Amino acid sequence: MCRLSFLVWAGCFTAAIAAPEVSVRTDNPTNNMFAVGRRATAEFAAKGWNPGELRAVVADVYDYRDEKVATLKGTLKAGNDGSGSLVVELPTDRLGFFRVRAKAGDLALPKVGTRPAGEFTYGVAISPDKRRKVPQDAAFAGLHGAACDEARWMGAHQAPYAKMFPSAEKRDEWRRNAARDMWPMWGVSSLRVDFWKWNLSGFSEESAKWIRDNRDSLSLWKVFKDDDGRKALDEYIARWTRNYRSYPAFEGRRIYEVFWEPDLSAPDKKTVVAVAEYVSKAIKAGDPEGLVAMPTISTLGSLGYHRELFELGLLKHADVFDLHPYVAYPPEQNGLLENVRALKRMFAEYGRPGIPFICTESGYQTSATQKGERLQLDGQVRMQLVLLGEGIWFNCPFYGYDYGGDSGSRSDGDYGLMYNLDYPKSRFGPKAISPRPAFCGLSAFSMLLDGWKAKESVECLGETVLGYVYTNGLGNATLAVWDYGGADATVDLPIGRNEFEVADIMGNRSVARARGGMYSVKLSTSPIYIFDPDMRFWEKGMKRMREAAAAAALARENAPVKLLGAEAAFHGDEPAVDVDVLNNSDEERVVSVGTRILGEPDARRFGRATLGPRERRKVRIALDGFRPDPFKTFGLKTFAQDMGGCRAERNVSVNFLRAEYAPGVGSGIAVAVWKGVARSPVPGGSDDLSAEIGFGWNERFLLVDALVKDDAFRQDHVGWRTWNGDAIQFGFAKARLERLSANDYTDSLAQGTTEIDFALTKNGPEGYRTVSFDPYKWPTDMHGKGQIGPGECKMSIERRDLPEGGVELRYRIALPWRYMNKTEGAKEGESVFLAATFNDRDPGEGEYSAIGVFDLKRMPPRHFGSLFLGR
Repeated sequence: MCRLSFLVWAGCFTAAIAAPEVSVRTDNPTNNMFAVGRRATAEFAAKGWNPGELRAVVADVYDYRDEKVATLKGTLKAGNDGSGSLVVELPTDRLGFFRVRAKAGDLALPKVGTRPAGEFTYGVAISPDKRRKVPQDAAFAGLHGAACDEARWMGAHQAPYAKMFPSAEKRDEWRRNAARDMWPMWGVSSLRVDFWKWNLSGFSEESAKWIRDNRDSLSLWKVFKDDDGRKALDEYIARWTRNYRSYPAFEGRRIYEVFWEPDLSAPDKKTVVAVAEYVSKAIKAGDPEGLVAMPTISTLGSLGYHRELFELGLLKHADVFDLHPYVAYPPEQNGLLENVRALKRMFAEYGRPGIPFICTESGYQTSATQKGERLQLDGQVRMQLVLLGEGIWFNCPFYGYDYGGDSGSRSDGDYGLMYNLDYPKSRFGPKAISPRPAFCGLSAFSMLLDGWKAKESVECLGETVLGYVYTNGLGNATLAVWDYGGADATVDLPIGRNEFEVADIMGNRSVARARGGMYSVKLSTSPIYIFDPDMRFWEKGMKRMREAAAAAALARENAPVKLLGAEAAFHGDEPAVDVDVLNNSDEERVVSVGTRILGEPDARRFGRATLGPRERRKVRIALDGFRPDPFKTFGLKTFAQDMGGCRAERNVSVNFLRAEYAPGVGSGIAVAVWKGVARSPVPGGSDDLSAEIGFGWNERFLLVDALVKDDAFRQDHVGWRTWNGDAIQFGFAKARLERLSANDYTDSLAQGTTEIDFALTKNGPEGYRTVSFDPYKWPTDMHGKGQIGPGECKMSIERRDLPEGGVELRYRIALPWRYMNKTEGAKEGESVFLAATFNDRDPGEGEYSAIGVFDLKRMPPRHFGSLFLGR
C-alpha cells in the first residue's frame, strides 16, 4: 500500500506520492576518516518506504585502483512510519581511500554536496596522535585550504593567514591548536589587504576611514599608490609584525608572504618590485629576524615573468622565493623538473644562489570521476615527491575540500582533496567532508617522508621512469619510484637485500624479495616506496646503471644511422610522413625507412634513400589511400635501417592537418575572399555548442576561419577576462622542442609560443595576448599591455542570429608570423603548431563549457597539433 500525502492548491486536491529514499552516514560523519584497525560503521537509513517494506542492501567496497576489496550485505526494513536503519561494518584493516558503491534494492544513494550519487567514501590513516612529530623547520608536507582539524589526518596543515587579528576569545584556542600540529604553513603569514574590508582592528581613525571609503576597490596596488593608503599599510605592517612575533607557537622561522599571485592582478611588473621593496623594508623594521617571501606567481611555467622581475631587482628584497607551482598533468612531462631547475639557475644568475624555495599552493582541478581522481592522486603525490626531491623547503597542496570553483558553479568537484558534503549551502567552512583519493595518498606521503631530505634523483632507469632517494639523517634511506609515462615499465633496482619492505601509494607495507640484491618490479603512474636499501650496494649498482645508460646514449649518438624525428606532411593531396634520417658515418649508405600506425593498414608504408657521408635528409613517405581525421592524433611508429642491419626506431604523435596557400589575403580581411581555407568540424561538439575551423597561409600571415554555432551568446568582459565568456583561445608555436636547454629564454624564443584570446565584446572584436615567448617584445598582463588592436592583428568577428534559434559567430583572423618569432615569414612545406579552445558561457550564472582543437590546457607546444603549410 502506498503512502499518500494531500496538498491543497487553488481549491483543488493533488495527491503526491512520497518517493522512497535511502541515505548513508558513517560513525565519523565530520570527515569520514578512521584510524587503521579501529572499528568503523556505516548506517543506511530508509525514508518514505511502505511500512514493513524490506530491501536488500549490497555495498561493494573499492580501493584507489577501483579494485573491489569487499562486499557488504544486509537487509533494510522499514517500520510503521516508513523509516528504518541498517548498520554495516566497514573494512579498516589497511591504509588508504575507499569508495563504497551501494544500493538498497533499486534505490541508489543520492548525490550529497559534490560527492557523486550512488556512492560514499571513507579513508583509513594512521591516527593523528600516533604520528611522528616533525619540527617546524624540518616539515615539508603542508595543506592550503581551510580543513584544519581534518588536516591532522594528512599530517599537514593550513596557514591561518586569514586571521591576522583573531578575536580575543579565539586567540588562546587558536594558539594552542597551532602549537600542537600546524606545520609547516603555520609559519607563513600573508599580507592580505582585502581582509581590511571586514576587520579594521588596530587602525587609526584616519586609516580606518580611508579603508571604508575605498572598500569597493581595495587592493594592494591601490593602497600603495595613495599617500593615505600607504599610511594604513604602514600601520598594518607594524601591527602585523608585532602580533606575529608574539605568537608562542614557533620553533624557528617566521615567514612573511608579501604577494598572492601578483601576475593576475598587478598593473605592471615595476609596481610589483616597487611594492616588494617598500613592504620588505617595513617588515624588517618590525621583525628583523622575519623572512620575507615573494613573489608567489601563479604558475610554474611563468619563467619569462620571473626573469623580468629579477631584472628589475626583486630578489634583492626577498629572503625566501615563493611560488605556486601549478603544472598540467603529467607534471614530469609538462616542465616540473625543468622549470624548477631553471629557476634555481636563474637565482644564481641574479646573485642569489641557494635562496630558500617554498611553494604555498599546488593542485589539480578534476571532476568527481574515478579516472579524474586517479590523475589527481598520482599528480599530487608525485608533485610532492619531486619538490621534496629538488630541495624545496615545503609545498602546500590546494585545496582542503571542493568549493565550487571560482564561480561557485562546479558541483561535480574541483581542486578539493575532499568532497564538500554541505555544498552549495556552504562553499567554505563545511561541517561535513569526505575524502577523495588524493587526500589519503598525501597522508601516506607525510607519514613516510615528512622530515626527510633528498639524497639524489634517479633518472637512468628509462625514458619515463623517475625516482628519488631520501634520507632521515639517521642512516635510513627510502626510495620512491614511478613510471610517469603510463607504460608500466619493469626495472631492476639494486636494493642489496634479498628481503625488504615496500609500500604502495597509500602507505600499505608488504614484504618484497630480490635475487642477488636486484629487485625486479613493474612500475605504474602511482609511486611505490622501497625502504632501507643497502646504500653501499645501491651506490655501486646505480653507478653501473648510470654508466650503462651513458654508454647506450653514446652508442645511439655514434650509431651509423640515426632517426632524428618524423612529422606529418602532404604529398600532393595525399597525407605523408617526412622521416628525418642522418647518415652518421663517413661512407655512403642505403637506408630503408618505414612507417606504421596501429589499426591503420593504409599507413604502413616503406621507402628507401641513398645518403652520402654525414648527410641528413627528410625522406618523404606518401600514405596513399589513408584518409585521417585532421584533428585526430595518431601514434606513429617509424624505423630507419641500413643494409648492415643497424636499425633506429622512434615513436611520435602526429596529426594530418593542412593549410592552403592564399596569396594576398590579410590586408582587407573584412572583405577578403578566403581561398583555400576549408573548414572542418571540431570534434566534441554538441547541440549546445559546435564549431568548424580552417586554416590558410601566405608569407605574411597565418589565416584562421572559424564558424561557431551556440544556443546563446554571452560575453560580459573586455580585455584579459574575455576567456570567461564566449571566445576562442588560441595557442601558436613555430617549433616543438623535444629537449629543453639550460637557458629558458633561448628555449622560449626557439619555440615561439604565444596564446591569444579572441572575442566579440561590447567594444567590438578584441584580441588579448595571455602567453608570450618574449615578454619584452610582446608583453602580457591583466591591465591592457596584452591588448591586440585590429591594426596590429587583422581580425573580423561577425555575429548572426539564426532563424531556427541560437547564434552563429564567424571569426576570421590574420595572425602575423612574427607573433611566433618567425620574423622570416613562412615557407611551403613547413609545419607550425597550434591548439584552440572554443569557450561557452551560458546566460545567467550558467555553466562554463568548451570544446577543443588539440590540447591548449596543457600549454607546452608538444601537446599542440601540427599544421602543414601546403600549396
